[in-house]
Amino acid sequence: MPTSILIVDDSPLERRRLERILQFYPDYRLTFAQSGEEALRLLTTQPQDLIISDMRMRRINGLELVQRVKQLTTHVPVILMTSFGNEEIAVEALLAGAASYVPKEHLESELARTIESIVSISKNRRRVISALAFAETQFIIGNDPSLISPLINYFQEQMAGMQLLNDLSLTRVGVALQIAVSNAIDHGNLELDTALRQFNPEAYRAQADERRQMPKFANRRVQVRARMTPLEVSFLITDEGPGFDTSALLKSTKLNLGQMSGRGILLMRTFMDEVTYNTRGNQINLVKFVSGSAVERAMNEADGKRLAYSPPARLTIEDRSLTETPSSSVTPE
Repeated sequence: MPTSILIVDDSPLERRRLERILQFYPDYRLTFAQSGEEALRLLTTQPQDLIISDMRMRRINGLELVQRVKQLTTHVPVILMTSFGNEEIAVEALLAGAASYVPKEHLESELARTIESIVSISKNRRRVISALAFAETQFIIGNDPSLISPLINYFQEQMAGMQLLNDLSLTRVGVALQIAVSNAIDHGNLELDTALRQFNPEAYRAQADERRQMPKFANRRVQVRARMTPLEVSFLITDEGPGFDTSALLKSTKLNLGQMSGRGILLMRTFMDEVTYNTRGNQINLVKFVSGSAVERAMNEADGKRLAYSPPARLTIEDRSLTETPSSSVTPE
């Protein structure tokens, strides 16, 4: 199967040089981008197995491209080409998620070997994930909204690799997660009011930035626990805020679509099969059931023999009494 490689370099001479180096490898299908911006646009329409990028480019350099690619997709490795004097930036890029780097003076001797190694690791990783039968992970993040997108990408890659959900369901679960984690940060840990966001977005953002620096709010964390089985995926999201009164929310069957408050809850209810809160209102459990065909695949082994599958215990909601900490009047979206 051909390996799709996106080459990103703002120099026509360097692009031709790379084409000459890789022309002897018929399994490589090359696409060229003249800038980081063009590369990001291509990634949204043309899936790639690997990206090779120059470190020094105008506007979006190699480091920033690595960071942006990781926000779009977690499974596409990036190899950087460096010139003398870029060593410190190369190390920073590796720490940011680049798979490897090759000095430009060694491209002819080292690039193809590096590509082969990275592609082999990447494709074998996907094969291993496809064989995963059960996964449970836990993340503890601060109040930084830039962490939400890569966190969701990680979960989506895992669910896709395990072949649990189709593309539409993956997108819907991603939307529900984005809402739930954002609510945990904004309305849970930072205790921001949705009404302020609706009527004065600028003041809302300013208050959020201010509270991220205040000790009372800055030290709070969001815990995200995920469990994936052939029968269901579930996400338990807990903030360290005071919580809110969930009784009226859970009894409500009609929400105002024109208001920010309640919109996110409606989307979560629509996209997930179960949405429940703990008593305190600082913890939400999202559950999506896997389609029957996926369950069938998980419960059948070689020779057509059906195995009895006992799913691990569900993630349970920690039921904290309202008397422990007074509930806030802030209601999530």
